[in-house]
Amino acid sequence: MLDVGCGKGELLAGIAKLGRFARLSGADVSEVPLEQARLKVPQADFRVVDICQAALAERFDVITCMMTLDLVDDEELAAQHLSEMLAAGGHLLVVVQHLEHFGSPLDKRYGVKRHDRQSLSELLGRHGLRPVKLFAWGFPLFNTYYRLLDAGASDAVGKSAVRSRMFRIASAGLLTLFRFDDLFTWTARGRVLFGAFEKT
Repeated sequence: MLDVGCGKGELLAGIAKLGRFARLSGADVSEVPLEQARLKVPQADFRVVDICQAALAERFDVITCMMTLDLVDDEELAAQHLSEMLAAGGHLLVVVQHLEHFGSPLDKRYGVKRHDRQSLSELLGRHGLRPVKLFAWGFPLFNTYYRLLDAGASDAVGKSAVRSRMFRIASAGLLTLFRFDDLFTWTARGRVLFGAFEKT
C-alpha cells in the first residue's frame, strides 16, 4: 500500500495498526514531513517523490491520495503516474475538494482545483481507472465550520504554534461532532469528494 502525499504519516500510522498490508510505503514532495513520518511508522518505506514528475517503479495493490491530487501543478500527469503505480485490479482511494461553489480566495492562493463526480471520474478514467464509488462529505457541520474559518473566525484560536491541552480537547470534540456528517453523504452537498477507483 502506498500513500501519496503522506505528509507526517498519520494515515499510514493508522493503517499499520490494522496489520493488513505486507508492505507500507509513503511518498511526499518534501523531505521535511518525512522525517517525522519515519519516526511515527518505522516499518514503512518513505521516499521524496513529485507525482507530477515520475512514478515509482513498484506496483501497489492500494494507493491513497488524500487532498493531494487537487493541489498538484499537473493533475493529468499525476493521474497517469498514480495509474502506472497500481497493479492490475488495484484500487486508488482519492480525496479532493468538491464543487466550484465552495471555492474561496484560499483556492487561488494555494492553487486548489475543485472537482465534481463527473470531472474526477473523467480525469482518472483517461488513465484506465474505473469509478467504484464516489460520495461527498462535509455537510452540514464541517461546511459551516469551514465557512467560519474562511471568514476569519480562526483568529480566535491565537497565534501560538504550541498545541495546548484545551486545543487538543476541542479538536477531539470537533472530530466527534463531524461524524454526524456521515449521515448526509447521500445529499452530495459536502465540501470534500471521496472516490474509490479500480485499475481495469
